[in-house]
Amino acid sequence: MDALLNQRIGTLERRVRMLRISSLVLVLALIFFAVMPSARSTTPDAHLRVRSLEVVDEHGVERIRIAAPLPNPVSGGKESQRRSKSYGIQLNDASGNEFGGFTIADDGALVACFDWAQGEATCMFAMPSGEAGFEVKAPKEKTRGQLLLSPNGDVGLTLNDAGEHPQPLTPVALEDVEKGVWKVNPAVANSLANGNYMALQNHLLHYCRKLSEQGKYLLMIWPYHSILGGIGHCLVSAVEEALFFHNLARHSQTGFEIKGGNPLTENYSVLRPEVLDSADGRPIAQKNTRFIQKLLEFDAVVIAGQAKSHCVAWTIDDLLSEILEHDAKLAQ
Repeated sequence: MDALLNQRIGTLERRVRMLRISSLVLVLALIFFAVMPSARSTTPDAHLRVRSLEVVDEHGVERIRIAAPLPNPVSGGKESQRRSKSYGIQLNDASGNEFGGFTIADDGALVACFDWAQGEATCMFAMPSGEAGFEVKAPKEKTRGQLLLSPNGDVGLTLNDAGEHPQPLTPVALEDVEKGVWKVNPAVANSLANGNYMALQNHLLHYCRKLSEQGKYLLMIWPYHSILGGIGHCLVSAVEEALFFHNLARHSQTGFEIKGGNPLTENYSVLRPEVLDSADGRPIAQKNTRFIQKLLEFDAVVIAGQAKSHCVAWTIDDLLSEILEHDAKLAQ
């Protein structure tokens, strides 16, 4: 009986000690929370200052990233270059592919986008050029709808239900571009304009307008042909043989002029491209002044070739224009 009583007394004493310790902790906690308001009133709020913050899922995949700057986006396991160093919020799918976000770029572009697995789905943007708008795209990156505010204040709404590429030998008229029947393929924006799709779209409109103002042929969608390095770019063997023979017999070096290397303008004539400037007035090409001057030094010039409707025709037209500008008598 005494042993049981002593055991119960020992248990009670231990509980009393635990109660004392708990009471002391409680009192200290009350004192701490009591002085916190006064501490907050005299001490500035703390803040987090970081370059990058990642939120990961249960598998460790980064699903939300806030960074300055953001890394290049990854889609399908492949990394692509941003148009400019960008800062903001990146949203990723379960595989770590970028699926949208909000960015502010060093070049002044503001972009908020959400993506399909195959490319951009919707985009709202304000560009450093003064353009602002909203786009909706099909899964294969074809623009199906676009609301655009231009730098001069014009507002355009474009709807393209077909989303198709033009067939070879399709003429592209200015009014068709203005109506949104034909647009630049967004897939070429990275290679031609550092990702600035709207700059390319503006160039297409400017290009077709220049052709119309200068009385030139409509922009034509050509089949692939005469590609540098391919057999279609080679001289016909009989012509090459004649040139080589003349080179040796007359001790006269044959000259070769390569044209058509600028993807922003056609170059039918060997003397000058179709359009020489961009939508914002910057030069993108120039006349072949050296070759023009060389031709003007001859007593007679014989012109022959294929594509009489375009390449030969515009070469003759440009040469006559240069002759008339130099000495009208030479054109008689």
